[in-house]
Amino acid sequence: MGKGKDMEASSAINPKASKKAFAFSVEAMLAGFILFGILLYSSSLGLLATRSYLAYDPLSYSAQDLAAIGAKSGAWASVAAGNDSRARSLLDSLPPGLCIRAEIFRSGIDVSNLTWAYAPSNCTGTLDSKRAQAARPFIYRINSTDSQFYMARLTSWPRSG
Repeated sequence: MGKGKDMEASSAINPKASKKAFAFSVEAMLAGFILFGILLYSSSLGLLATRSYLAYDPLSYSAQDLAAIGAKSGAWASVAAGNDSRARSLLDSLPPGLCIRAEIFRSGIDVSNLTWAYAPSNCTGTLDSKRAQAARPFIYRINSTDSQFYMARLTSWPRSG
């Protein structure tokens, strides 16, 4: 019988210890909820700040893509060399609903440095139509020791008519 009372006494729950454990678990849950709320709030602020960059703008993307294609294919460098046939064919092969005007500037975008400009003849639009611009620098190598810095600026808008 002595053994049974010892087991009962050791298995009995200490009321003070259980109150401390309960208070600790409530505080831990509260801290977890507060931390979760702070993380949720801070991540929503980050999404609000970058939301404008997530919007898809086909005019802007078209201008950026064509600026990169012209630079990588050598079409803009050909213009700098005096042969604009590659650049003209690139701009003339655009989809039917898109117009892009390309301008090549020598050493920066300044009207006095404009060396070439072209837009397909069937591209019309009004000044109030939505437009997007992209600029892409490129280097034209004259020979193995001499090169020049150029900038291609493309303006895109939806084709009218």
